[in-house]
Amino acid sequence: MSEYQVSVFTGNVAYANTFNNVYIKLVGKDGESQRTWLTGAGWFLVGLKSTFTITCPASLGDLILVEVNKQPLPLFPQDAWFVDKVKVTCPEGKVYTFPMYHWINDGEVYHFREGTGHIVVGYKSGFFSLKASKKGNIFLCDYKILDGVKTSVINGEMQYLAAPLVLLHKTPDDSLKPVAIQVRDQGCQNGIFLPIFSFISIHGEGLGHFTSHLCPISSQGPSPCFPPLYDANLPFTSSYRCGLTRTLFLLFQNTASGGEGMRTILKRSLSTLTYSSLCMPEDITERGVESVPNYYYRDDGLRLWDIIHRFVKGVIHHYYKTDQEVQEDSELQEYIKDIFEHGFLSKTETGIPQSFSTVDEVVKFVTVVIFTSSAQHSAVNTGQLDIGVWMPNFPPSLQLAPPTIKGRANEHTLLQTLPDVNTTVHGIAALWLLSTQSTDFVALGKYSQELFTEDVFCKLTKDFENELKDLDEAIDSRNKNLKLPYTYLEPKSVENSVSL
Repeated sequence: MSEYQVSVFTGNVAYANTFNNVYIKLVGKDGESQRTWLTGAGWFLVGLKSTFTITCPASLGDLILVEVNKQPLPLFPQDAWFVDKVKVTCPEGKVYTFPMYHWINDGEVYHFREGTGHIVVGYKSGFFSLKASKKGNIFLCDYKILDGVKTSVINGEMQYLAAPLVLLHKTPDDSLKPVAIQVRDQGCQNGIFLPIFSFISIHGEGLGHFTSHLCPISSQGPSPCFPPLYDANLPFTSSYRCGLTRTLFLLFQNTASGGEGMRTILKRSLSTLTYSSLCMPEDITERGVESVPNYYYRDDGLRLWDIIHRFVKGVIHHYYKTDQEVQEDSELQEYIKDIFEHGFLSKTETGIPQSFSTVDEVVKFVTVVIFTSSAQHSAVNTGQLDIGVWMPNFPPSLQLAPPTIKGRANEHTLLQTLPDVNTTVHGIAALWLLSTQSTDFVALGKYSQELFTEDVFCKLTKDFENELKDLDEAIDSRNKNLKLPYTYLEPKSVENSVSL
């Protein structure tokens, strides 16, 4: 007889416990155990490690996976159980770790593979584009995505939304200064305003992006995902969904675009989204902003992209040694096909891959997913409150239409145009919800969950952490000499995944 010591770790998160009966089955290369009831209710409490003995007639050989399911007690309902991992000690003394980090809220059988091998885990189209004119010193900031968007009614008054074009000039002292501002689309009532007539100067620094994360990470399907991708895209918990719902309600009720307008903007964003725009090095080149001075988003972002890319390359090349292995992995091919069809609506013009032919294609795709979910999200999200807490920088709505004739705007009309106090308060509250660091914040490269158990991955993770630490120090050193430090892409400030 062979005895296996099975340790089950219930997650240390709110309501992670279960009072259902839990069953487990060990599957090895040489056999499998009986489905075993783990003593019943009461053992699986929040943060608790529970150990059981499973006896088999003979050795199961190297363990491949475990099957876990639960059933409610008679007259009791199904509950939700969050299990961190299962560790199994074999009669020979070898320990196998099965990372899970998964909510189980039904009676289905869940399969989890050993180690970091294959865990089953259930953008950027901006408000504007910034392009160089013939790669010279003139740049165009184009908000045409907002043109014609239906606006909302706030406090009984119709609101207004501008769709400006801004020409920026790079001066000899490496400043970006506005040359002209066109506040409306082409037409007879279209004013071209020069900075001398402006009340508010528009600066090239702190340009924001409106991103839509369209890469679905299936939490139930049989996709051969790997821990970096999984950990960078942890599923939203119910508390995050509540926070997001509150934020969306504030935005729908207190912005000029409102709910209908936001849907229009998202639809337009998707129609212009390309794979290149999600790949930061290609996006920087495509927009012609390689030479924009003091563009810390570009500088820090490219370094962070390279660090993530090296880490991903090490992990992926461990699994796939040749291009042929990628081509023959049917689950991987189904995974990217599903994303192309349902995430990007089968639009070939986006450039999103429909299949993977090489290992490097997989590396690039995973890098895009992790970068978008962590660094890109931090860059476009974290600074919103810093910019918008001074409302004239970032008014959520306009109560008067954009001016069409120069010389008519004054302090009185400016104050009439800015939103009411209650709209401003709600707008800033939404920015606070979006920008505030979550209570369970985990920085990029920090793994609170034991996702890596093999030596090769432990080394890759350590190297990843060290490179991120070096980048943190370099950014800190630079920021000491800046009047306005740029901190949104400091690895220590970048969350490992989207939390809201």
